[in-house]
Amino acid sequence: MEEYKKGVSVIVCCYNSARRLPQTLTHLFAQQVHEGIPWEVLVINNASTDNTREVALSIYKDSKAEVSFKIIYEHQPGLNFARAAGLRESAYEYMVWVDDDNWLQHDYVERAFHIMEDNKQIGVLGGLGMPVLEIDPPAWFEKYKLAYAAGKQASQPGEIKDYGFLYGAGAVVRKSAWLEVLQAGFQSILTDRKGSDLLCGGDVELENAMRLANYKLWYDDKLVFKHFIPKERLNWDFILRSTKGSGESDISVAVFYFIFRNSNLNDTRFRYLYYKRLVWLLGQVVKSPISFYHFIFNKYSTQDWNVIEVNRNVANLISSFKNRKTAFFAFNNITSYRRNIQYNLIAKGR
Repeated sequence: MEEYKKGVSVIVCCYNSARRLPQTLTHLFAQQVHEGIPWEVLVINNASTDNTREVALSIYKDSKAEVSFKIIYEHQPGLNFARAAGLRESAYEYMVWVDDDNWLQHDYVERAFHIMEDNKQIGVLGGLGMPVLEIDPPAWFEKYKLAYAAGKQASQPGEIKDYGFLYGAGAVVRKSAWLEVLQAGFQSILTDRKGSDLLCGGDVELENAMRLANYKLWYDDKLVFKHFIPKERLNWDFILRSTKGSGESDISVAVFYFIFRNSNLNDTRFRYLYYKRLVWLLGQVVKSPISFYHFIFNKYSTQDWNVIEVNRNVANLISSFKNRKTAFFAFNNITSYRRNIQYNLIAKGR
């Protein structure tokens, strides 16, 4: 595994972020990083149409922060493309993914550096997102706060097992591990969030690819950031759109789980299991006809919890059927990647 310069690259992914950036960058430039830990801040301007660039530059100049700072324009919309631009442009081994509404605690950069240094098998490290709400929380917020990248990601600090995953907000990614999986042929099939679309899963794709390369996912609740959630996201419509996006994005994650659970899975067997899953999803939808009726005709109350699951399953079913060729491509790609990475691990004695 190639070694990269020790240090931290903070990757701030932005789309029309002029209103949200001031607090985010103010917290970032207030980081207390001891000498001997080099770090930088990269703002990825992902096809914004507002004055994101000018706001970011102004805040940096006013802060007088002594940290390397760059603004990079990425013309392809989509969070995955923004993060890939951060990978290309970053100077250091540890990359912190920061959304434009994540306020890092003052010791985040330094703490992330030491955790990653102390355990070379960590591929992705996650922290604790503390929600900061613009208005009083709705009654259902506590139940769904993980959908907002907020709350504990595990019952205790340590390795994330049993195919669990970390949310991308505040995640720390080992650059050499990311490049290792790419060089072995891994390809993401998701764009992740794009504009107002609430697609997701690009981070989980990468995390699963890391697992196949024998890297660990790790959670540390002392790695803390605040996640600002504006009032326009604290409504039932946003939860419905979020779970719909989750369902539509589940296609790649499902392919990984089939491969994890079936070590000698061939193409024919995979297709059988895939269509069997479609039948199962259909069964989940029709199992709750009243909720399905409410979902179709947009007639439900904020307490109709079953509608949430129907919403996700319908989106998952439609997306999985429409994009089945993409799923078959993903299976072949991940299978090929798995062979390559296992060969590499044997050759490197890992």
